[in-house]
Amino acid sequence: MSVRTVRADFFSTEDGKLRLSSFGTLGVVYDSSDILYLQTSTDQPNTFDGHWSWRSSTQLGIQASAKFTDEWDAMVQFLIKDRSYNSLNENLFWGLLRWQPSRNFTVRAGRLGLDVYLLSDYRNVGYAYLWERPPTEFYGSLINQNFDGVDLAWRVPLAQGFFQAKAFAGSYSHSFPIFQLDTVSKNTLALSPIFGGKFSYEDEDWQLSLGATYTIFDKNFVGISQLLQGLSAPGLRTVWSNAADYAAQLNKVGKGIGFYSIGAAYNANEWSIQSEFGYLDSGVPEIQSQFSGYFSIGRHIGDITPYLLFSIARPSGESKTVVPPEISGPLQDQLYAATSIAMQEYRINQETISLGARWDFAPNLAAKIQWDHSHVAANSSSLWLNGSREISTPDLDVDLFSLSMNWSF
Repeated sequence: MSVRTVRADFFSTEDGKLRLSSFGTLGVVYDSSDILYLQTSTDQPNTFDGHWSWRSSTQLGIQASAKFTDEWDAMVQFLIKDRSYNSLNENLFWGLLRWQPSRNFTVRAGRLGLDVYLLSDYRNVGYAYLWERPPTEFYGSLINQNFDGVDLAWRVPLAQGFFQAKAFAGSYSHSFPIFQLDTVSKNTLALSPIFGGKFSYEDEDWQLSLGATYTIFDKNFVGISQLLQGLSAPGLRTVWSNAADYAAQLNKVGKGIGFYSIGAAYNANEWSIQSEFGYLDSGVPEIQSQFSGYFSIGRHIGDITPYLLFSIARPSGESKTVVPPEISGPLQDQLYAATSIAMQEYRINQETISLGARWDFAPNLAAKIQWDHSHVAANSSSLWLNGSREISTPDLDVDLFSLSMNWSF
């Protein structure tokens, strides 16, 4: 069984020029923590009622494609799930026009998936992969899943499979909330430009990937903009000589982040083995550089596949420290506290071991059950929703129990 085979349509014209398909997940999650709650994407609100949630993993995807000529076709994909800010723009995951002048060369333009890892084409299709969810230590650290722009791909036969080289460029804009103490602010993440590429190889048994992307911030978050104004206040330098330096460091505009990954997957002879490693190289102080990776192994026993998954994320280097003002006072003390928080706002230091099983009980239908045990280091919980809304968090162990139904039609 290869879980990468997901093509199914619930409607298709006789000539195949118009296709409609659907995929989705209906799931429930138990989270043992009273502080940290599972977050599957940056735009997700707190969906937990006590320790339980059915909205955190539940989603519906609808995809339509139309073929105009032998060279031209188009596709749209909507991903409907619980978001802090719902709109047509936020729910549109893909929306592209494709030109394929030859069997080897393809150009696409529009809203595209960020293709730098193994699950690029089906990260949101729960039926397409073995686990309850992609390993958050690796996939949760990526800022964006898609972008608006163009990509070019060259694909040729190699050995028993196909080799592909792809390059892409574009921009990204996305709304999400930031929780700080008792306040919630709406922020827009604007990245421009985004560019990168990927080399990949795939045959009946193997899938290999080598990807890279680099992106530049086009604007600051609301909270950072307000902090920069405070750090630039007239006369502040006389009581806090480092204030201007911290303002320059925290200003994200024009600064960039790179992500580099390598991965391999093997699906044959009753075994499903997959692993990816990545490095996030950050030029922004509040987003710390980090290494991440995972290893997964599953054994197909008839229609049931038990599996083991281990994933890890570690920061690169020490967290930023802030020198306090030379002269204490209400304004400078408040700015010092806010700057200290901002300098380590996005820090990930955790590992997770998961045990689970997938049951393919009917065509295009799969049930999954999974237990996760995560150890989250102190003040390094950026992959979680913080129920206390405190920036500082203790060293914690969190258990998740998940059960879901997944489909692709």
